[in-house]
Amino acid sequence: MKRLCLLIWLSILPIGVQAQQPMDQELESLLAAVCRLRSADAATYELVHNQLAGDSAWTPMNETGSLQEGECRPSVKIPRFGLNKMLTQIGSERKYVAERGDMLNGADERYNYSLFERSIHAGQSASYKLQGREGRQWFVIVPMSAKAPLSASLQIAGEEPRTFERRKDGTLVLWLDTPGLNREQTLTLSVSGSQADQAFVILNHNTRER
Repeated sequence: MKRLCLLIWLSILPIGVQAQQPMDQELESLLAAVCRLRSADAATYELVHNQLAGDSAWTPMNETGSLQEGECRPSVKIPRFGLNKMLTQIGSERKYVAERGDMLNGADERYNYSLFERSIHAGQSASYKLQGREGRQWFVIVPMSAKAPLSASLQIAGEEPRTFERRKDGTLVLWLDTPGLNREQTLTLSVSGSQADQAFVILNHNTRER
């Protein structure tokens, strides 16, 4: 009987493994760059800046909106990535943006990747409305501290929330296997804080694959 159960479990296992598509090279590169900023000195910050400046695949996730009640104001002294300032500076140097005055965000159809830094007070929660996403998606949240037990979920309007999985490096990941997702549907990303105020970065790979 035990052997039969083992065989059944082994036959099911590949299905579960295949259900989560691996991150592609671009998302892995952006994620690695963000993680370097967790303990960046001036040289590392410049290295990441140069990497992102030479990468035209991403755009800032500006659509996450203004400061929320549960978030830390800029005046709150906590360790931060310094990412948004970097993204803004690089974005302003992009030729076509400077010429047209575009305010880009993750809903822009020219980009499949977006990222942005936010923060959350201890024990508080914040929610971000995201639109313009299509097909299958990767969402990743990188807390400033790898030990910070943040939690997160993502909900498509009218459906049950999906919970992020925590990895050993402290990042939270969610593979949204939704080939029917269209640009008109709203995604609600919710993040809850831990025992201490915490900065974090949200990354999204909007594959548009159906």
